[in-house]
Amino acid sequence: MVTPVRRLAGATRQLADGDLRARVPERGIGEIRVLERGFNTMAATLDGQREELAASRSRIVTSADQARRRIERDLHDGIQQRLVSLVLDVRTTQATLPPDRPDLAEPLDRLADGLGEAVDELREISRGIHPAILSEAGLGPALKTLARRSPVPVELDVNVPGRLPEPVEVAAYYVVSEALTNTAKHAQAATVTVRACLEEGTLRLRVSDDGVGGATSGTGSGLLGLADRVEALGGTVTVDSPPAQGTTLHADLPVTGG
Repeated sequence: MVTPVRRLAGATRQLADGDLRARVPERGIGEIRVLERGFNTMAATLDGQREELAASRSRIVTSADQARRRIERDLHDGIQQRLVSLVLDVRTTQATLPPDRPDLAEPLDRLADGLGEAVDELREISRGIHPAILSEAGLGPALKTLARRSPVPVELDVNVPGRLPEPVEVAAYYVVSEALTNTAKHAQAATVTVRACLEEGTLRLRVSDDGVGGATSGTGSGLLGLADRVEALGGTVTVDSPPAQGTTLHADLPVTGG
């Protein structure tokens, strides 16, 4: 009687620690056998629900990324191209102004400049929604673009041969983007280092700065949403940020397929 009870107690501790694959052999007698079977049924149900939840989160993330990509494409191929065409039309009109209408030159110039600024702003919005370079060229070039745009100097080390599955590339891009944004806003850092490498089927990201530290991954930091995105792919995100010792964000993303 004592041995099966101890087995159940040990398996219960495993379950409480998050090991939902814990099971016990159903070799007991009478009520002990009922307890063993009941434990295994409960553990199997919890394990199945966790897998369903992970699959559901992954579908939500994928659906959101597809929507963002469609919006970016519509902005680029629709409104942006129309604005560029209008700028060209205005410049053409300027070049063909009759000599007796010099008063129109300055208003047309202001109109062309305003349209050009609108194009630039729209490009920035499009990049924020879904960066076209990520879809076209992959993670390495996209991270180089982020590094160039960062107000804090970035040391970039990317060792990722070829393309990765699209959800992994998108998640990695936004992890680095959010980390660089937080560094610029809060860290008071002089430099930041971004490293990305593929090791044993896992994309490992490290973003480290030499700033003031003290960052948290709680609500309001922008990292909570990233954790949801990464965990939906079976990955992990952690933040190491002791006061006055800088901040390091670690993100590991499993790479499957692709």
